[in-house]
Amino acid sequence: MDLTSLSPEILLLVLSVGILGLDWFLPKKEKYVIGYCAILGLSLIFIVVHFTYGTRLFPEAANVLMSLPDGGSYFQGFVVDALALFFKRLFMVAALLALVYSLAYFSEDAPFQGEYYALILFATLGCFLLVSASDLLAIFVSFELMSLPLYILCSYLKHNSRSSEAGLKYFLMGAVTSALLLYGISLVYGSLGTTDLRHLVSPGPVSLVRLAQDPVLLMGLLFILSALAFKIAAVPFHMWAPDVYEGAPTPVVAFLAVAPKIAVIGLLIRVFLSSMSEAGLFWSWAFAILGALSMTVGNLMALHQQNLKRLLAYSGITQMGYFLVGLSAMASLPPLSVPSLQIAYQAVLFYLVAYLFSELTAFGVVTYLSAKGYETVNSCRGLSSRYPIVSLVFLISLLSLAGIPPMVGFVGKFYLFVAAFSSKLYWLVALGVLNSVVSLFYYLRIAKAMYIEKESQEVKLGKPFIPLETALWVGGFVVVLIGIFPKLVVNLAVSALQRYLVGF
Repeated sequence: MDLTSLSPEILLLVLSVGILGLDWFLPKKEKYVIGYCAILGLSLIFIVVHFTYGTRLFPEAANVLMSLPDGGSYFQGFVVDALALFFKRLFMVAALLALVYSLAYFSEDAPFQGEYYALILFATLGCFLLVSASDLLAIFVSFELMSLPLYILCSYLKHNSRSSEAGLKYFLMGAVTSALLLYGISLVYGSLGTTDLRHLVSPGPVSLVRLAQDPVLLMGLLFILSALAFKIAAVPFHMWAPDVYEGAPTPVVAFLAVAPKIAVIGLLIRVFLSSMSEAGLFWSWAFAILGALSMTVGNLMALHQQNLKRLLAYSGITQMGYFLVGLSAMASLPPLSVPSLQIAYQAVLFYLVAYLFSELTAFGVVTYLSAKGYETVNSCRGLSSRYPIVSLVFLISLLSLAGIPPMVGFVGKFYLFVAAFSSKLYWLVALGVLNSVVSLFYYLRIAKAMYIEKESQEVKLGKPFIPLETALWVGGFVVVLIGIFPKLVVNLAVSALQRYLVGF
């Protein structure tokens, strides 16, 4: 087996274990160094992946399957291509920002710092493996590796009842999700006799006719789709998100709101769009219904939220609805219509980048506020007069999530709606535009509190933590920069798709 293709995962695993070992040797007063070491190590891995493996690995093939020299199947099931590397870069950015936010959120003498930072890295490793998985069992194992550290991280503040409640709720809902996923995999295996996604590409196995004739296969795939919808908090599988977001530590929520959801979007592309394109019309309607419900319910529930983290939870549900619009457009296109498929794929990948920076920047500001105990919309009153930089960055991220030009969120939504319009999903485009208008109410409500309303109480935040302030500046700058020059990301998306569209 050629281990060079798994170098990013191996490096990340070594870093995670190294962080745990470092925690063992450092005295208590120097535990804060662990966070900086995690950031430095992950930054080096990002440089290696981006500038070495991202351009040099596998120039002659879109997919490289990991397999034993003797043809054994135990280690099969992982594929490394430009698309997987695209997603892995996003995971590392999300993890890096979550680590920086953690330094500002927790005190230097906070307990279990080694375990905390290692768990974030292990969850990132799970995301890495999930987008490279090409076997249903490998998907399940990667799914669990991504999820289990997050259950622990959500309840990290063990003396805080809300954090313990958030961890318990997420664990219980995650257990149901895992059961759905594993049961769906068993049904698919019972029907097809294989868990290898490559065997699902051949003509016939997952066609509309086969789905109509084989209820076991159909139920298995629907169970898998339901499990993945749970993880991205798509309606009606969204119940866990608001409570978990409100109770968990804010840096953990920032990571939870971005990395696992992006990983599942990447997995949906592989499982339902690439491997089962002959039943595209069925999956297009499935994604469209989930997307319509998520956009509408998420917006309506966010309108009256006062807690910033709950508001962003419902906002995240709405954002997942927009992603599902793009996935529906992709699924509705025939496999051989490469130009139209490329437009749809590029739209989804571009919006992934837009969502990552907009959401993480917003949560960076919420981290700054919640570290001092302020988590409500009212706590933002008059914020611009005392903390203009923080307020400006928050405004930029909110406008991007709302889809206001020239922010990157506007360009991302435009691409998604164009792709859906090209796929003749006119009703879904109209609903998406309407929901974008509705979302302005609760996003601008926060802006109104910051810039128009007078403070009702003195909110003392203190001087921003320098790494956090730097991260906020960079996040806000990137949101505007990519919005003005979208080609910076479009070119990356094109390079990730050039070989991928010729066949998985």
